[in-house]
Amino acid sequence: MERRDFLRIAIASGGALVFGFGPASAPAESGAGATPAGLDLTPFVRIEPDGAIVLFAKNPDMGQGVKTTLPMLLAEELDVDLAAVRIEQAGFVPAMGEQLSGGSTSVSANWDLLRQAGASARKTLLLAAARTHGHDLTQLRTESGHVLLPSGQRIPYAALVSAARSVQAEEVRDAAPKQPSDYRLIGRRVAGVDTDRISRGAPLFASDVRLEGMAIASYVKCPTLGGRPRRWNREQILALPGVIAAFEVAASRQDPLSRDGEARTGLEAGIALVATDTWRLLNAKRALEVEWERGAYAGFSSAAWLAQATRASLGPGEPVFSVGDSARLAGLEQTATVQATYRYPALAHATMEPMSCVATPLKEGRIEVWAPTQMPGRAAKAVSDHLGVPIESVQIHVPRLGGAFGRRWDVDFVLEAVAIAQQAGRPVKLFWDREQDIQHDFYRPAGVHTLRAVLGKDGLPEAWWHHFVAQGWRSGPDPATFCDFWPQTWPAPAIPHYAVARTVIDHPLPTGAYRSPGANAHAFVLESFIDELAHAAGRDPLAYRLELLEAAGTPMQTGFDRARMRRVLELARDRSDWSRRRAEGAALGVAAYFSHDGYVAEVVEVSVSAGALRVESVTVVADVGLIVNPSGAEHQVQGSVVDALGSTLAQAITLEGGAVVQGNFHDVAPARMTDVPKRIDVQFVPSTLRPTGLGEPALPPFPPALCNALFAATGRRVRDLPIGTQLQA
Repeated sequence: MERRDFLRIAIASGGALVFGFGPASAPAESGAGATPAGLDLTPFVRIEPDGAIVLFAKNPDMGQGVKTTLPMLLAEELDVDLAAVRIEQAGFVPAMGEQLSGGSTSVSANWDLLRQAGASARKTLLLAAARTHGHDLTQLRTESGHVLLPSGQRIPYAALVSAARSVQAEEVRDAAPKQPSDYRLIGRRVAGVDTDRISRGAPLFASDVRLEGMAIASYVKCPTLGGRPRRWNREQILALPGVIAAFEVAASRQDPLSRDGEARTGLEAGIALVATDTWRLLNAKRALEVEWERGAYAGFSSAAWLAQATRASLGPGEPVFSVGDSARLAGLEQTATVQATYRYPALAHATMEPMSCVATPLKEGRIEVWAPTQMPGRAAKAVSDHLGVPIESVQIHVPRLGGAFGRRWDVDFVLEAVAIAQQAGRPVKLFWDREQDIQHDFYRPAGVHTLRAVLGKDGLPEAWWHHFVAQGWRSGPDPATFCDFWPQTWPAPAIPHYAVARTVIDHPLPTGAYRSPGANAHAFVLESFIDELAHAAGRDPLAYRLELLEAAGTPMQTGFDRARMRRVLELARDRSDWSRRRAEGAALGVAAYFSHDGYVAEVVEVSVSAGALRVESVTVVADVGLIVNPSGAEHQVQGSVVDALGSTLAQAITLEGGAVVQGNFHDVAPARMTDVPKRIDVQFVPSTLRPTGLGEPALPPFPPALCNALFAATGRRVRDLPIGTQLQA
């Protein structure tokens, strides 16, 4: 019995409130194979024969709301009510252009594209109505899915399908999107289009897909990174009830976890288990006995790496960037007013839905995959390369993603499902358990930073030296780009003598994009150090940041606007009632950061009693341009705060013997409900500027704001993450 069916029966029999779990079947493909009788106005807009309007969300939705926000852009320009249309997730459709969710780019990258698509579709319908009813185009207008004639007659879009077929693309190329003053949908609060279906347990995810003849599969890899099976009890596993197949899968590259062009899409060696159902598959996994060839990294310890990195951070490093007097910078070891070393650990994504994928074997030159991926095009190319077939032969359906935060940027789990289906000769549903998901991730890399600064007579830094020790890729000396340091980032423009050095130390942990790459770690370092400088100068930490902004010269960081950063800091100061005195043991901390084209300032209020920490409230002010959906935007900010709270308090990935030690939520603890602050107050700076992304920029300021608040409350400076039990030591 499937878990959904069990829940439905158990809940009903218990007399409890029933949400109505529906049948779990394969999600309908969207974006390809539409019926000829309909009308594709653009690759994103379709009118069905029954008059239904379908808006396709081109970017995968992993909880950030693009399946709602992107269709809002289309619906605004098409002049249709969002509630009156069907919104579907597009699969891999090359005609839609780049389809990805990542880098907080979904809205900004599609702002012009989708509004233009909607405007072109609207003009197509207006031209069809003008020709059908004998009116000049200037006499017509649109409203709520209808064309309005001068007489007041309302012609539904569905009645114009036939006439719209004769409109040529050249005739609508000059269709102009609306002016902001004409918006009726953009800027309104809109609930997520999937919210109702999620609450009812409707089939949306890869785990809900059912295909005829489908088996359930697991892929077991060596605990030591890069290892492979030497011998295992295959015959015993095959003899277990319900086991269909058990076989080895060879690595597609010598070191599939290395970073060498597209090598990260390679397949790591492992053992595939295929069974009739989940229970029998789990029994087979429990019975599996493997002798592993653990490889070159079997003796690696993250504790030893961290000690080596800390020692290295105190040395000169390799110069990366400098301005000002090199002699002043060289002498900072002896003259520094403030010196501090900050360390942060590797982090796992720990998405709520572990990796999963459904794949069919290659048949008649085609393969079909249900892949919860952030980049369907990348997944299609990886499958194409792996099987040696044209990319046109790979059909990628994109179910809803149960969280990603950058993890599903990589497609290792997709290739595993494809390889198993191909060798098993039948459709398979691959799923990872929580331990696999945490122990075989592409992680946020660890880092160590040592900073030194000399303060001038005005209390502001005259000289600043920063040495970043980074993880190296397993394949060579290149730094982990997903957490590499941008040397000209703020506050570099405000400091006359400034230098950055870097050291790269080899580390076997495969790294990848983690929510707000780079910024998620470097904001902790930079904003904590600025806070230390403010206290050393005897200044208010928030006012000190405003002084730094005033002292800055021409910003070297691309796109950075001092006025916008100043505005979010001032609003955060006012909204949090920054100057009000708090009770003993309570205090505020502030941090502000620019990332992913967003300016975010956060004030965290904490209380500490007998070593116990409580985050009382968080005030967030963000300037990310025009807000398309305020409801979704608030959720993104609040989610970023809760996400950062969990990782800052308790999360770390460590290695012993080359293997990841942690394995589930008991030792990679997310924020619990009791940890969440009573209030997360979110304010967006009103703007008519082009919208930027919001999935990431609200996360980086939280860890330093929290640690700065802890210092203000206790006098103890947290320089090592996670906080853990440091307050009780």
